[in-house]
Amino acid sequence: MTMVYRIVSYDKQTERKCGETAIPDGKLAAIREIAGISPSDDGLGDYPLSHDQANVVARLLRMKIDCDAFAYYVEPYEVPVAKNRA
Repeated sequence: MTMVYRIVSYDKQTERKCGETAIPDGKLAAIREIAGISPSDDGLGDYPLSHDQANVVARLLRMKIDCDAFAYYVEPYEVPVAKNRA
């Protein structure tokens, strides 16, 4: 099972998902540390980012954010395994 992580934004008014940004492998360890995700975490949770955490992550990923309008989370996703068709 391979896990990938994304930064996901939700509109604070509607609570609807508004966007997501894949976290590159080279930045994942730093972002997991910023978000307080332990090394032993198995990817079974979403991790809300505080205003300060979201700003640090945004600088690291060179993305624009708006903490007044959106809530940001680090969310894991399991990568589907391709099945061989014979």
